[in-house]
Amino acid sequence: MASLAEKFRNPLGRREPANGIVRALHTAPCLVLADESTGALDNDTARRVVELLIGCCSERNAAMLIAPHAPALARRTDRIVGLRDRKLVR
Repeated sequence: MASLAEKFRNPLGRREPANGIVRALHTAPCLVLADESTGALDNDTARRVVELLIGCCSERNAAMLIAPHAPALARRTDRIVGLRDRKLVR
């Protein structure tokens, strides 16, 4: 867990905001749900967090469902799915 925490501490400048992310990824889940994981961060830090999440999920062959609410962050993912009239749309 220490190496995972180190990955998230450096880009964020401190460890506290990343504790939840590190705890969630430490258990090696097959699916990571990240709702508003970057909402309180500035754009540059949010971008780095999303890149780290994508990289960690890729290393562990895990899927990630993220709701970044920022089109630029959403475009960094492999697939974008939205909701329209209660239906999933691409």
